[in-house]
Amino acid sequence: MAVLKPPLLLLQALLRFPNEFVSEKYLVQETGLHLRMVRKILNRLNLNYLLVTEHREGETYYRLKLEGISPSLLKLIREFILEEEIIIQNYEKIEIRHKILKQQLEEKEKEEFKASARTETFVNSLVFLEEISSIILRSQTFPQVFKETFRRLFSAVNYDIGITAILENKLNIYIIHKSSIPKETIEKSIMLTKEKMGLTLSLPYLLQDYNIIEEIEEIESAPPGKIQHSIGTTFQKDPMTPGYISLFRIEDEPFLADEKQVLDVLSTQMALACQNITALQKIQQLAITDDLTGIYNKRYFKQAFAKEFERAKRYNVPLSLMMMDLDFFKRINDKYGHQLGDVVLSEFAALVLEMTRSTDIFARYGGEEFSLILPHTPLNSSIEIAERIRNRVETYAFPGEEFTIHCTVSIGLAQNKEEFQSPDELIATADMNLYKAKTKGRNMVIFS
Repeated sequence: MAVLKPPLLLLQALLRFPNEFVSEKYLVQETGLHLRMVRKILNRLNLNYLLVTEHREGETYYRLKLEGISPSLLKLIREFILEEEIIIQNYEKIEIRHKILKQQLEEKEKEEFKASARTETFVNSLVFLEEISSIILRSQTFPQVFKETFRRLFSAVNYDIGITAILENKLNIYIIHKSSIPKETIEKSIMLTKEKMGLTLSLPYLLQDYNIIEEIEEIESAPPGKIQHSIGTTFQKDPMTPGYISLFRIEDEPFLADEKQVLDVLSTQMALACQNITALQKIQQLAITDDLTGIYNKRYFKQAFAKEFERAKRYNVPLSLMMMDLDFFKRINDKYGHQLGDVVLSEFAALVLEMTRSTDIFARYGGEEFSLILPHTPLNSSIEIAERIRNRVETYAFPGEEFTIHCTVSIGLAQNKEEFQSPDELIATADMNLYKAKTKGRNMVIFS
């Protein structure tokens, strides 16, 4: 803050009582100047014969020597000091205004910085949403969606641990986190996610054990410390499968509303991704499944058998193929109708499925003909399986409307040999043995 210069301050103090003597103590108190400065100025005034001094009880008193000074000059001096004071006051007002403007400018710059940061976040969010839309279109599994979307989420939201929890048969957990985070911190984030999910979805039984499906550790290091802030939101993998997404931050920097909005949009996109994956899986399943029996169709059989043939040839392991045909099935259709004929086909497929292993591949080859691929199965074991199937079908009473239907099956069996150069040759051999079984009286197993 600007003030009068020391000589003017002292002169102003002396002019308040122009005809009276004042002490040094008074001048120091009125001017706020140091005693040494007061004495220095008084000395200069005295040298110029502008002061009258008087000594009392060891102290010196002063007054201006106004004798001989015209009233007009004295008035001019006072006006000059007054104008100087007005100038100083105006200057002080300007300084205050300057400080206010400076503060407003700083606040405006902060707002512009925040706006710029929001714009950057918005742009990053748009890029992020575009990227996850692309991921949704090409992803075929949920782990793939989780991995790709949460990696790209780093560009839009700063977080250290990301968790997706899905309540299926178990509480399945997917985790992505930066490196150097202690195990107990990861476990803490999982527990917090379970608690939030339980409270939000009113699922108190989430205290059960969880199953970590996937855990991804990124190269970027997280800051040291404990979890400080978190945000979360729900999503639906499907109408009967609830899920929850959590983000955790170790730095003491709260999540912004814009970041929460990005997470909400992410949950919507992930739900959409799950719907697309489910629809795609259904389409893929329909493409390889027989409509009537629910087992694999001929198309899938061809693809799978080609792979199994190449694997058996490469690793020199046995591979057996069984071709089956229901005997006199045309008579069943003609006598009982196609609807009951379809029941026989479906029941037959269910019977065979009960007797197959998880590694076997059972398919409807066409009409009443079926095929069974038996990987890592030598011929003698395949013969035993074929005989069990034949006996089971022969003794089984297929359900009818007012009566049961009995049926038998003919089976042709073949095993891969060194001379077979293609899967078609093995199929042809099994098919030829099936033809022999049909011509030799049916209800039998022919093998080579």
